[in-house]
Amino acid sequence: MSDIGRSVGLPLDYGPLIGRTQEEQRAVSMLSRSRLVTLTGTGGVGKTRLAIRIASRVAESMPGGAWMVELAGLPPQTALEQLWTTIARSVHLYSHQSGLDVVARHLRDHPSLLVLDNCEHLLAPVREAVTALLAAVPTLRVLATSRQPLHLPEAGEHVLDLAPLSTDDAVAAFLAYAHAGGATQHLVPDARQPGQESTASNGLDRRQIAMLVNAVDGLPLAVEIISRWAATLPLDELTDSVTDNPWVVVDIDPSSDGRHSTLRRIYDWSWRLCSDEERILWQWISLFPKATDQSTIVEVCAASQVDRLAIARAVAGLRDKRILAADLDHTGTPRLGLLATARAYGAEQLLASGHDVTARAAYCSHYRALLAHAAATYAAPDEIAILRDVNEKLDHIRTAIDYAITDADLTTARDMVTNITRTRAPFLHGWLGDARSLTDRVLDAGGLDTVTTADEALQLGAVMAADAWITLTQGYPGRARALIADCHHLHKQWQLSPSPPLLFAEGAVLALGVPDPDPRAVELLTAARNAFGGDPMLRGDRLMVTMIWSMSVSANGSPDAEDAAAAFLDDAHAGGAPWTEAWADWDGAYAALVGGHYDDANDRCRRALALMASIGDQWGLTWALLMSAAISADSLDPANPNKRQAKRAAWLAAAAEQRRDTIGVRIEGLAPMAALHHRILTRVAGILDPATFDRALTDGRRRHTDAVEYALDDRLSRRPSPTDTLTRRQRDVATLMLPTADGHRRSDRDIATELGIGVRTVETHVANILRQLGLQNRTELQPHHLNQPTANADSPPTEP
Repeated sequence: MSDIGRSVGLPLDYGPLIGRTQEEQRAVSMLSRSRLVTLTGTGGVGKTRLAIRIASRVAESMPGGAWMVELAGLPPQTALEQLWTTIARSVHLYSHQSGLDVVARHLRDHPSLLVLDNCEHLLAPVREAVTALLAAVPTLRVLATSRQPLHLPEAGEHVLDLAPLSTDDAVAAFLAYAHAGGATQHLVPDARQPGQESTASNGLDRRQIAMLVNAVDGLPLAVEIISRWAATLPLDELTDSVTDNPWVVVDIDPSSDGRHSTLRRIYDWSWRLCSDEERILWQWISLFPKATDQSTIVEVCAASQVDRLAIARAVAGLRDKRILAADLDHTGTPRLGLLATARAYGAEQLLASGHDVTARAAYCSHYRALLAHAAATYAAPDEIAILRDVNEKLDHIRTAIDYAITDADLTTARDMVTNITRTRAPFLHGWLGDARSLTDRVLDAGGLDTVTTADEALQLGAVMAADAWITLTQGYPGRARALIADCHHLHKQWQLSPSPPLLFAEGAVLALGVPDPDPRAVELLTAARNAFGGDPMLRGDRLMVTMIWSMSVSANGSPDAEDAAAAFLDDAHAGGAPWTEAWADWDGAYAALVGGHYDDANDRCRRALALMASIGDQWGLTWALLMSAAISADSLDPANPNKRQAKRAAWLAAAAEQRRDTIGVRIEGLAPMAALHHRILTRVAGILDPATFDRALTDGRRRHTDAVEYALDDRLSRRPSPTDTLTRRQRDVATLMLPTADGHRRSDRDIATELGIGVRTVETHVANILRQLGLQNRTELQPHHLNQPTANADSPPTEP
């Protein structure tokens, strides 16, 4: 591919793909003519593998990339809203809202391919989502895999049904997999002339291999599973084992065709060959919706009473039997998981064992503990790594919450959604909408009528307060106030004093969600700050309350604003958490602005911008850019205003506005920030002529991706070289190649982790970036080298 970054949304493609050349070519041809192609066929026929191969080819002509959306881990009751959030995360969309408009806007810029894998159990929401997306994004193409068509003729659906492999191809696949599995001493295909008979090198007739693969109907997955045994079982014994089927075959999916019973028979056969420990592990691993690391599997499965050493042996055994698949994540860490069909089989066995509730409880307990630990410890030097871990495990966390709701374990579900908010991971990684959806689901599962003790009332109140806080920061203060009212009613019903979470949420609503400053906000937040006290397990909560407390002091125009900001900065420095320190600098800039100390405000804002940029805090950068614009506007000399400075303020305010729209935050619901934005534009509009004012706003919105650089360096490049332009992905990599605030430069692995791509992909980008910029090594790269626009910029940049 000409640009490896285009296919960042596709899994790695391992192993041979035999006998699918014609189908691959037909599908590529179909996608050139139709915007919707569905690969159909029974489970195990190779739909996913072929889809990845097709997408990798098509991505070469897709500037917007090809993206894989894995649906197998979603429960059958998944609603359309949850499907949108899954698609958004799969295309690496950073947005605090969800829904069609958000996803469509993200995909609209460039032609792209969306691969929806394993749609059969979600046909209704998938049909609705695909229909809406194709209508909203004319340049989008969709490749779906499903055991049955989507039945969308109005969307121009073309269907390609995959049959099992032919005998010759199945034999070739068997031999390829057997060799890869270590059977080279037993099976070596002979070169033969047309019409001559072929044998394996151990003297067994090739027809015996053909008999074996025909016994499993040529299903690629079944062929792969049985091929592993070629290294340890004689071929005649292997053939007898596979073809001898005295037990009753029950289809995994009764609605599928008869071929799927073949795969069920292979899983039944594999089940009989497994040890007791391997069977238990197979059942318990079926709880995981996606692949995960082995240490997590061991931790969860230890509750099965199988000792840890035996679990490790069982994991190795399941890998040998090709039941448990292995690959690498974007950091190079091995991950283990079950294919959708093996997961369904394991889930059936788990249910039949009667241990399903115990297993789900262990799964929930693991992720509940993970979130509790993150909430209690994130305000520390390794803050970013802790929050990134929460983000990367979101699919597993969401599944754990679903399990807790299914088993009526509301205590666990409530605790988990509260701690999600406490970690602040949704803010950093752009999924406030997902956090709100999870919290709403827990509230819907158990409201006031499910509370039986005062402790449960406090826990439910904490969920309501968390939901109110999330809703407020999304920009919906009306709904936040309604949740606060319900929370007060709950406390009164149980004769409870307002809890710290309630004090914080109500104080935040009064501080951020009302047009006029309310002095009660400072009182409530002061009480919440004192309530959280000095408990180290509540350090993060106290820091969050302290930040909003300090902001409310500034919003009220209090002469104590800078003292409050200094208290927050002291608390942040004590924890040594880089993201929290960046926000403390932002808060200090706000207080200095209120006090009219513009040089101090500018220094603090620049420090916040640099830290937030090094961390990748899109949420924080948006508000820091607004603060930079406010400093430029408020510091204008009333008697002799500098027009260039006024244009800068308008440009940055417009860039911040565009970024807010991009990440899905409504400033209308955050009153102090809305007032700041309005004040900037009002002041600048009185200085600039209308044409100049409009040009500054238009250019700021159009070039918002350059705003951080401009706010830090106070200049933009005038003369970019067309031959040196970087793609958007290259700019992402190059930005992370720059030194951080403390002079540290990230490694390729650090950059890969930050962007969610492979290390080798980063290495390729780094080499291309240095070549295009004429640099000898990465230490020469400085911010001014990135002044040129991306390859898709509308026009050369101009100085505002």
